[in-house]
Amino acid sequence: MKHLYAQLVILLQVSPQVRLVALVLLCLVATIVLGDSAHAQQQLLNGINETAGQAGLGAGSSGNLSLIVGEIIKGLLGFVGVLFMVLIIWGGARWMTAGGNEESVSQAKRIIRNAAVGLAIVTISYALSLWIFDVILKATDPTFGNVVEN
Repeated sequence: MKHLYAQLVILLQVSPQVRLVALVLLCLVATIVLGDSAHAQQQLLNGINETAGQAGLGAGSSGNLSLIVGEIIKGLLGFVGVLFMVLIIWGGARWMTAGGNEESVSQAKRIIRNAAVGLAIVTISYALSLWIFDVILKATDPTFGNVVEN
């Protein structure tokens, strides 16, 4: 366990540029991994829409501009949310390895506080964009959200 702790301390002592590059790479890997699950969900949704279309229930328009823009916004906000979570974890690791150094502790607290505020902003932005696009879709397509009953 001491060996792992020593490696973590050595990792945190590299230059800020190297840490930034490592953080960006970690976020890209997380986005790629999470993107695969989103792709699987899209394949499932395409299959459901195709089946609904064959059953004559209507599958909706997949080329709708507001849906495309909404998906882009959701993807970007998801990426930024992952970035802020990584920053919170980084700040916590920095705080745990501060070794009583008040300057390092205060810097770690600042990182965590700023990341938490950023995460709150992203969460509110995500909720607002979902609500706005829901209102737009209901205004432009009166059948949006209606359940078809037989």
